[in-house]
Amino acid sequence: MSVLRALNKDLIIGKSANFALPALGAGALELNVFAIRTRQELNDFICRIANECSCMDTMFINLVDEDSQSHSTYFYYSREAQKVDASFGKVLDSAYPVYDGLFDVTLKNDFPVIWNLDEVRQWENIPQRVLNCNEPDLTMLVGLSLSDGVRKIGNMYWGYKNPGALSNEEMDTMRRVGPYIASAITMVRDWEETLRKVKENEAIISLVNGLFAANTKTALIAALNSGLKGLTDFNGLMVILNDPQEDPLNPYITYFDNNNRFSQDDGPLDPRPKKGDLKILKNVFAGDGPATWMINDLMKMPTRPDFITKHRGSKMKKVMGMPLHDKGDIKGALFLFSEKPGGFNDTDLKLLERAGQQIAKAVTNIRYLEEIRKKDDERSLFMAIGKAVSSAKNEEQLQLALTKVFAEVNFFDEGLIYSHPSVSGSFLPLVFKQTSSKVLNDNGLRGFEESEEPDHFLESIKKLKDITIFDIDNHFLGQRLPAYVAHWKANHIRSIVTAPFSDGGVAVGAVFFLSAESGDTLEQSLGLMNGIVAQVSTSVINFMTNERLTNKLIEINNSKGQLEIQNKYLQEEIHTTYNYSEIVGASAQMREVFYMVSQVSKTSSSVLILGETGTGKELIARAIHNTSQRKGKIMVKVNCGALPPNLIESELFGHERGSFTGATDRRIGKFELANNSTIFLDEIGELPMALQVKLLRALQEKEIERIGGRSSIKIDVRVIAASNRDLLKEVQQGNFRSDLYFRLNVFPISLPPLRDRKEDIPVLANHFAEKYAKRMTVSNGHFTARVMKQMIAYNWPGNVRELEHLVERSVLLTKGRVISQVYLPGSGAEGEEMPLQNADVKTLDEIEREHIVSVLKMVNGKISGVGGAAEMLKIPATTLASKIIRLNIKKGVS
Repeated sequence: MSVLRALNKDLIIGKSANFALPALGAGALELNVFAIRTRQELNDFICRIANECSCMDTMFINLVDEDSQSHSTYFYYSREAQKVDASFGKVLDSAYPVYDGLFDVTLKNDFPVIWNLDEVRQWENIPQRVLNCNEPDLTMLVGLSLSDGVRKIGNMYWGYKNPGALSNEEMDTMRRVGPYIASAITMVRDWEETLRKVKENEAIISLVNGLFAANTKTALIAALNSGLKGLTDFNGLMVILNDPQEDPLNPYITYFDNNNRFSQDDGPLDPRPKKGDLKILKNVFAGDGPATWMINDLMKMPTRPDFITKHRGSKMKKVMGMPLHDKGDIKGALFLFSEKPGGFNDTDLKLLERAGQQIAKAVTNIRYLEEIRKKDDERSLFMAIGKAVSSAKNEEQLQLALTKVFAEVNFFDEGLIYSHPSVSGSFLPLVFKQTSSKVLNDNGLRGFEESEEPDHFLESIKKLKDITIFDIDNHFLGQRLPAYVAHWKANHIRSIVTAPFSDGGVAVGAVFFLSAESGDTLEQSLGLMNGIVAQVSTSVINFMTNERLTNKLIEINNSKGQLEIQNKYLQEEIHTTYNYSEIVGASAQMREVFYMVSQVSKTSSSVLILGETGTGKELIARAIHNTSQRKGKIMVKVNCGALPPNLIESELFGHERGSFTGATDRRIGKFELANNSTIFLDEIGELPMALQVKLLRALQEKEIERIGGRSSIKIDVRVIAASNRDLLKEVQQGNFRSDLYFRLNVFPISLPPLRDRKEDIPVLANHFAEKYAKRMTVSNGHFTARVMKQMIAYNWPGNVRELEHLVERSVLLTKGRVISQVYLPGSGAEGEEMPLQNADVKTLDEIEREHIVSVLKMVNGKISGVGGAAEMLKIPATTLASKIIRLNIKKGVS
C-alpha cells in the first residue's frame, strides 16, 4: 500500500469544503452543469474547470462500459494543448479491463486515490491504460470515482509531472468538482441516449413508412436498403422465404451495393448435393433473434452454406442472420452482409430485431400484392389469348395474334405449337414467341427436316399425358441430341416444357415452352402454362377439325363433281353407244376372242385391241372391264381421233383454273376420272407424238399432272387401247413411239372382220332387227331366206357396224311384218344404193307363207311353247296352226 496515500481525515470528511475556487463558485458550477446538453458543451465545461481550478498537467475520464467488465476513455485533456486532445485516438478507441489493480481500486473508493506512476510501471501486470498513456513523463496520478447518484459510472484522473504541485487545496478542488462533472456526464449521456432513441425511432418509423409505401418488390428492395441503413451499416442484403413451395436457396430478394452481387468462390470444392447445407438457415428460422458469423469461419465448415459464402470474394467479412416473425409465424429470414469485421454491434442487432416484425409484414404484403398482380396478369393474359384464338380464322392468324399476346411475357423465352404429322389436319410447327436470337425459326423445329434418323423425342411426346419439364442435359444424357434440340442448347436453352393435348383421347400435338432457366424455376409457372395450353389447344384442335372437314368437303365436292361427270358421261354413253347386253357371235374366231377376254380380265395388264373399223373393239373393251375387279366403276372412254390436238391434253389429264385462256374452272381429266377403274383409249394411233410422251409417263409412273398444276396426282388406272391401224407399221414409219407401243402391247387381241365369220351374220342380223323393232314399236323383226342369203353373200367392208346400220334402215323402210328387202351398196354410180327387187310380184299369201316357213326353220319346226314359231311371230299357236293348214305348209319343213 506504499503507493496509496490517503489525505488526512479532515480532508476526507470534507472539512476543506470551505475553500473557495478562484473565479468559480459552486452556484456557477451548478448553473453551468444544468445547461450542458452536448459533448462539446461538456468538453468546454471540463476544460474551464481544468484551466481555472487546478494545477494538473493532464486530465482524463474513463467510464465503465455496458458490460461492466471494461472501461474506455470518455474524455482526455492536455494542459499543453489547452484543449481536448482529439489526436489521441489510441487511447480514446481502446477498451481496458476494469480489474487491472488501478481502475477497480479507484472505482470502489469514494475519496481521491493517489498513484505513484513510477511504482505502478514496475508492476508485473501494468494496467494497459498506463501503458497507452502518451505522456510518459507523468509521475503522479490522482483518481476519483464518479457516480450518477445510483451507481459508479467511472473514474476521473488528474495527472502531474511535478509531484509537488499536488496539495490539499488541489485535492479539495477535485472532490468538489467531481460530483458536478459526474452530473454533467450523466446528463450528456442521458441526452445522447434520448437523441439516440429518437433517432432510432425516427429511423424505424422511416423504415416502416418506406416498407408499407412499397407496393412492388423493387420498391421493397429500395425501402429495405435505405431504411435499414438508418439502423446499421451494411453492404448487401438478402431475404429468404420460409415457404415449402419456394426454393430456400433461391433468395426472394438479393441486393448488394454497386451490384456487387456474386463473386468467384476460390475456396475448396463443395462436395455437397446441389441443395446445399441448410443448417444455418434452419438455425436462423428457429432462433429468437439476430445472430452473426464471420464469413471466413463459415468457409471452414465441413459443408459450408454456399448461399452465404459465395459472396466472400465480394469483400464481405461478416454476415448477420435474423428470423422474420409475424404473429408467431416465421415468414423468412433477413441476412445483412458487411465489409467490416466489427460490423453489427449489440445496439445494431437490437434495432434490427425491433424492425423484424415490420419487415416480415412488408414481405408478406408484397407477396400478397404480387399474387394479386399475378392473378390479374394471368386473367389478362387468358383474356388476351381467348380474344386472339376467337378472332383467328386459321393457323396464320392465330400465330400473328399469339405473337402479339406473348411479346411481353417473360416466364419463358420461346414457344411453338406442334401437331403430329400423322394426324389428319396437321400443320407445320407454329412459332408464337421468339427472342432476338430466334432460337426457333419460322418452321419451329430447325434441323428436324434435316434428320434422317427416327426422332425418339418427338415419338415420346405422343405418350405424354401431363405437362412435363425436360432438362436438356439430364434427359438426353448419353443420347444423340436431335438436330433441333442441339440447336436450342447451343443457344442457351436449358429446359423444355412440353404440354401435350389430345382430341377424343388421341394425341394430337403439344405446346413447347423453351427457357434458359432451370426446371426448378419453371415449376412455379406450370399451372399458368397448363391454362395457356388449354385455351390454345382448343383453337388448334378446332382448326385441325375444320381442316379435316374442309378437306372432306372438298373430297365430297370432288366426288360429287366426279359423280356428276361420270353420270353425264354415262348418260352420253347410254345415248351414244350400243346398248348390248352381251357380244353376239358363236364362230370359232369369236370363241377364241372370248377366251382371251376371260384370261386378261382377271388382271390389270394393259390391253391393245386391234381390228378393222366396226369390228366391235369397244364392246370387247367393255367385256374386259365388266368381268374385271374394277367393274364397280364405269369405264371411261376417250376417242383420241375425235379431239382437237390443242384440247386432248386437257381432256386426258385435266387443267387448273386460269392455266390457259378459257380455263375458267378447274377440270378433272379422264385419267383422274378413271382412277381405280379402266380407261379405253380408242383410235390410239391418232394421238399426237407430244401427247404420246405424257401418256407413256402416266403409264410408267402411275401419276399425272394437270395443266397448270403444281403437284403430281397418283392414279391407279387400267389402260385398254384400240386402233384400226397397223401400229407396228406406224412405229416403223416413225409415226408412233416404240416405247409406248410396247407398253400398250402387253396383251394384244385381234378382232376378225365380219367377212371372215359369216356364220355369225344371221344371228347378228336377227339380233339387230329385234333390237330396232322393239325400239320403234314395230313387228317387222325377221328376214326372208332370200334376204338372209344376200346378206351372207355380201363382203361387209364396214363389218358389224355396217350390218347394224343396214338392218336399222331396213326395219324403218319395211311396211310388212317380214323384211323382204335390204339396201346393200349397188353396182351403179359411186355411193349409189339400189333396192333389191323381185322380177315377179308375189301375193301376200306367198310372202306370209315364206315368212312362216323361214321362222319354222329357225325354231326347228316347233310351233307352240317357249321358243316356238308362234311366240316369235307374236300370234296364238292355234292361229299359226290354221295358217299352216291354209297355206299348205307341210310338216317337216324345218
